[in-house]
Amino acid sequence: TLGADIYAGTGFTTGVYKRSLSQMMQVVNVTITSDNAYVFGFGDINGITDYYYPGVCNLSAAEIYSTNTGTETYTITGSLSGKYIYIAAWTDEAVYQGTIAEFSDGNTTILTSPTLPNPYVHWEVYATGINLNPQSNDPEPIAPAYIPRRNSNCPTLSEINTQIAIANQNAGNPANTSVGWVGTTPIPGRVGVLAFGPNNVANNYGFPPQTVSGINPNAQWMWYNPDPTQITQPFVSGDFPNFPASLSREYYIFRVGPLDSLFSDTCITPPQNMVAWWTMDESSNPSNDIAGFNNSGIWINNPAPVSGKVAGALRFFNNYLEVQSHPELDFGRTDFTIDAWINTGNCKEGTISPIVDKYDVNTNIGFVFYLTQNPVGTLFLNLNINGTTYTSSTPIQITNQWYHIAVTVLRNTSSPIGTFYINGQQVGTFTPNTAPVSNNVNLWIGRSRISNNNCIIWIDELELFNRSLNASEIYSIWAAGSYGKCKTDSSIICIAKFNDVNGNGTREDNEPLLNGWTFNIKDNNNNLIGTITTSENYKPCLKVPAPGSYIITEVSQQGWITTTPNPQTITVSPGQTYNLIFGNRRDSCVTPPDSMLNWWPLDETSGTTAYDIAHYSNPSSFDNNGTWVNNPTPVPGKVDGALSFSGKNYVQVPNHSELNFGTGDFSIDAWVWTKATTGRRTIVDKREKWNTNVLGYEVFIENGILSIQLADGTFTNYSSAQFLADGNWHHIAITVKRNDPLGLVFYVDGNVVWILNPTNHPGNLDNKAPLLIGGNLFDPDYHFIGIIDEVEIFKRVLTQQEIQSIWAAGSYGKCKTVQCQSGCDGNIIKNWSFIDGATLGAMSSPGQINNWQNPYGSPDVLAIGCCDSICVGMWGNQVVGEAIQQACPFKQGFTYEISFCARWGKESNRPYPPQIVFRASNVSLVNPQDPNGTLIGVSSPLTFSNWVTMTLPNWVASNYFKILTVSVTNQSSFDNADSVTYAHIDKICIREVPPTEVKRENEIPAGFALLQCYPNPFNPSTNIEFYLPKAEFVKLSIFDILGREIAVLVHENVQAGKHRVTFDASNLPAGVYFYRMQAGKFQETRKLILLK
Repeated sequence: TLGADIYAGTGFTTGVYKRSLSQMMQVVNVTITSDNAYVFGFGDINGITDYYYPGVCNLSAAEIYSTNTGTETYTITGSLSGKYIYIAAWTDEAVYQGTIAEFSDGNTTILTSPTLPNPYVHWEVYATGINLNPQSNDPEPIAPAYIPRRNSNCPTLSEINTQIAIANQNAGNPANTSVGWVGTTPIPGRVGVLAFGPNNVANNYGFPPQTVSGINPNAQWMWYNPDPTQITQPFVSGDFPNFPASLSREYYIFRVGPLDSLFSDTCITPPQNMVAWWTMDESSNPSNDIAGFNNSGIWINNPAPVSGKVAGALRFFNNYLEVQSHPELDFGRTDFTIDAWINTGNCKEGTISPIVDKYDVNTNIGFVFYLTQNPVGTLFLNLNINGTTYTSSTPIQITNQWYHIAVTVLRNTSSPIGTFYINGQQVGTFTPNTAPVSNNVNLWIGRSRISNNNCIIWIDELELFNRSLNASEIYSIWAAGSYGKCKTDSSIICIAKFNDVNGNGTREDNEPLLNGWTFNIKDNNNNLIGTITTSENYKPCLKVPAPGSYIITEVSQQGWITTTPNPQTITVSPGQTYNLIFGNRRDSCVTPPDSMLNWWPLDETSGTTAYDIAHYSNPSSFDNNGTWVNNPTPVPGKVDGALSFSGKNYVQVPNHSELNFGTGDFSIDAWVWTKATTGRRTIVDKREKWNTNVLGYEVFIENGILSIQLADGTFTNYSSAQFLADGNWHHIAITVKRNDPLGLVFYVDGNVVWILNPTNHPGNLDNKAPLLIGGNLFDPDYHFIGIIDEVEIFKRVLTQQEIQSIWAAGSYGKCKTVQCQSGCDGNIIKNWSFIDGATLGAMSSPGQINNWQNPYGSPDVLAIGCCDSICVGMWGNQVVGEAIQQACPFKQGFTYEISFCARWGKESNRPYPPQIVFRASNVSLVNPQDPNGTLIGVSSPLTFSNWVTMTLPNWVASNYFKILTVSVTNQSSFDNADSVTYAHIDKICIREVPPTEVKRENEIPAGFALLQCYPNPFNPSTNIEFYLPKAEFVKLSIFDILGREIAVLVHENVQAGKHRVTFDASNLPAGVYFYRMQAGKFQETRKLILLK
């Protein structure tokens, strides 16, 4: 075929002749100017002896004749997409004596009388919707030949497109004046239509197509006689009728087919309305959909990559591809087509070979396309639509080869019809179910939900269309064979934009997509190719020319900073889809990496203490506070304040086990600014000389180069070759994985700048020396000169994403977690946040902070700066202690909600976790045991120093009360006489619960809602309520702070109404967790805090 190599049969003296189309075009000088299509032009060749012309069976070169010199070249202009073309050939004989053999045997030839001296055959090219230059109407014969047909001893063009024109017996009226072509608008119910030039009298007549059995029934044999007065009878076979001499004896008999089938030496243009195309060419997960939206298939249980019919394929047996449900895969009531290349072996009766499944077994809605064998070795096609199965009527015998299979479903018509195809031939029809096939289940490839008795199947080139392809289109896909469908000369770039809540550069389950962000796509010449605007529901895409390289740049928005690379540069290949992801977080601090042991922000502007505040991130860490030595100077830093070191001062931190790493891994990071280009300048030093040996670690700059020393008896100085002393702020980080030859990694400004081998020092680094910031323990000449800010230590290796998130946060730094409630509508408390009229310092009795008083008369109740601005600090236990009070009317029978912010002030050497006590009374209380007080509630213990918002169970007032008293206690009071504790309290909120809020439990809510759990913080259990306005499938899950799902509380269909679930965290460690509910399209995530 022209789709493969040109070949000749054994009747040629030269034997088999093969030449590719590109080589053949070089021989005949065919000029091609079209959009991915080829035209086969035949030129006149002079003076070549015994040359076998590809495409024409020469009897001898001497009979190749032309009055012209040179070769004919056809130039094609105009789009060939969707057009038809044919090559015509006819005899031009002095006396008509030709006959035509049967057209159904696959070996048709023109049989001519052996007495005729010059049985010439003439070839021409015709086209529609395009222009041929020169016009294809040359009267000169080129060579005698048989009509090229399969199994003849001439080259094969393409069976579906073999076209024949037979001239009449009147040599003076040759057939070469009638130019015809196949149009793109067929006769109703037909595949093709014959059309003529405007001056051809044949336009006066209609020409019924004649289907010939034994040959593809979708290729129409068409005929006509252009005589102006009479139309001949339809052609069947045999001789032509004997017409009167006065009439033209001209017949045109030919077959019709699309351009892509005729010239099948290359891929064909994919039919229109393709919504999914899995080429199966990938050698690893996933399998991309290269049509429209990338409905990529995730490999489940590792289907095996194999050689396919068209490039690669996948072999399935108890594995499959899973494709997320998408509107493109939802055909509703529309027409659709499924086609693929498949290969399979002999399978047991009762097994199926699944191709594609999007069927909901619970509702019996959807479709499944699969193979069965009954008996074994006999292949049938099956399509299940909404529970009804249709089966092909004509089976084929399996012979261990690739088969093209297809099913078309035409439903939007008064006469619905479905058609099965194997290798381009119809093998059965059916009347399809016309109900919608819409569902939300994922699509499976290679597996079915209707049966687990599966047989092995190889699948290649699976496509879905949202229309019913016609028979000619199905045939064309099959006829293209291993050339397949043309992958576009473009690719697709898709972008997702997400809210990177924790700033780590990776999208996690609780981080939503962002809407309305603009991205510019430019080529390497800085030409704008297009823009993409993001959506919170899907990934928008842009088609770009391929191959090529593109730069994708995010248009920044105020109040956000990037956490992923911007811009991003990619190189694209034709037909591929590229999914890019960009992250941004609010222009604010970033959540500190977990397992932080030490964090010296160096923000202090007075005093002599550099506080270690790692407890904000890690409540179990020890406060390794440092002391200023020789007065380093407070200055503005990269993040808030910093300390400037002159080479004569430093910060000293006492030795503690948290500062020693033993033989374990660790990370150190900081912001530094220096211009010290010479000498050694120490940033962090914790080393000790032991006899003549050295133990510990030191981070320093040597002649402006970032370095580290590791000492486990002997020592090595490792240098990064990265220069820092340029008078700019730089974020530095060093991670050490002790047993990894590539485990010593230097980072500067979020980038890896050097990697070295630390394994030559695997020993213990522990020592008893203090840790110095900005100072050198061995030589004061090596003290730091410059500014240091935000020093942190971790006993693990930070990831590059974590380091990049710290650097990307810039001057916003890491969040010093303050989890205080920010509002309280309807609060009956005055001055709930202690701001109005506050005077910092001890409250005198009966001194006040505007509306608040000290009832017990202790001078130690403090108004201090903390949380947002002002809070109150108190000590106490169940017997003694301090309190604050306020006039606050409570109404008998009314219900009240109570919440507040609090933290454990353990830095005041109070080792027992505090609890907050609320009482109501009508007189001022004199001590925590005063019987005049009525208990409202006692909080859970505060077990760490972070600020948290706490709630008490709703309280119903048993009487009318006018005074609220708040005090501090703890659970150890009666066991330990000196067990007083200390707490800071802020933002006290007490609200009446209106009667209208008390609803019947069986009332149907107006909308979806996930409520804040109560109590929160909690230990060990809490209640989670959610509302459903309608029955829905609900998933309610618990996640840890790393985004890992650790518990599933609900995973089932739930009826409409209010629902409550209890979460028991007895087996979990204290910390911050999240709970997320998904119900249909509703999704919400909330935070909960477990205290222990």
